[in-house]
Amino acid sequence: MRIYIRSGTLATVFFLLYADGAMNTNIDISIIIPAYNEAAYLPACINAIKQQKGAWNVEIIVVDNASTDNTAEVARVRGVRVVRETSRGVGRARSTGTAQARGRYVLHIDADTRLPHDYLSYVFNRFEQEEHLVCLGGIMTWYDKPAWINTIFVTLQIPACYVVCWMSRGALGPVGNNMTFRKDTYEKTSGFATDRKYGEEADLTRKLHKFGTVELDTHLRCPVSARRIQLNKAFFVYCLNLIWICWFDKPFSNVLPEVEEETTWKM
Repeated sequence: MRIYIRSGTLATVFFLLYADGAMNTNIDISIIIPAYNEAAYLPACINAIKQQKGAWNVEIIVVDNASTDNTAEVARVRGVRVVRETSRGVGRARSTGTAQARGRYVLHIDADTRLPHDYLSYVFNRFEQEEHLVCLGGIMTWYDKPAWINTIFVTLQIPACYVVCWMSRGALGPVGNNMTFRKDTYEKTSGFATDRKYGEEADLTRKLHKFGTVELDTHLRCPVSARRIQLNKAFFVYCLNLIWICWFDKPFSNVLPEVEEETTWKM
C-alpha cells in the first residue's frame, strides 16, 4: 500500500493498493509502528500521519507483535499494511517492520505517538540537505499531561539528552517513539538486535554512528502518551536500563514486564 500526501494547508491523503512486492520504488518514508495490544491508541496515531503537511510518498507498516486484542483489524480498516510478528519483543518487531520497509528513509514511532503536522517535512528536509546525517530523532512531550508538567519535563529532558549524547560520543540520543534513519545505511549494519526488549534503538544508533552523524534535535518535538510513567518496579527498571545502556551498551534487565502491573503512584 502507498499513501500519497499532497501538499496543502493540511495534507490530503490518497490510498493506492498494490500487491506486496509491486511498485516498491519511489517511496520517500516508511513509517514502522510496533504494536502489542494497541487497538485503543492506533487510530489517533494513524490519523496524525495522514494529516501531515508536504508532498511525500509514505507507507505505513504496523507490526502486530502477537497481540491478543484487535490491533491488526484496527490498522487494516484504516488502510494500513499489517505485518504479523509472533515473537514478543520490540527489537524483533522493529527488525521485522524495517525488513518490509521500501522507503528511502525509515521512521520508527510507537502506537501512542502523535506526529505534529509538520514532522515529516522537517525530517525529510534535514536528510535531503545533510548528506552526513544517518539518523535523526526528537525529544518527547506528553499530550495527556497538563502544560506545567510538560514544561518541567522538557526542561529536564534537554540537558539529560545532551549528557547522553556526550557520554556516548554522539552515538546515542534518538529513541524508538520518533527516530528516522536512512534505509541504505541501515542495510550496511546488522540491523536491530532481535533479542533486545529494551534499548534496541540505542544498539542500532551505535551501529549507524559508524557511517555518519546521529543527532537528537531538541527543536524536533513529538507528542507521546505518559501512560507508562508510573512509580513502580517497571519504572525503576527502566531507569536502570537507561544507565546500563549508556555505560555498558546493554540493558540492566532484558525481561518484558507483565502487561498489568500494580501501580503505586502516577503523575
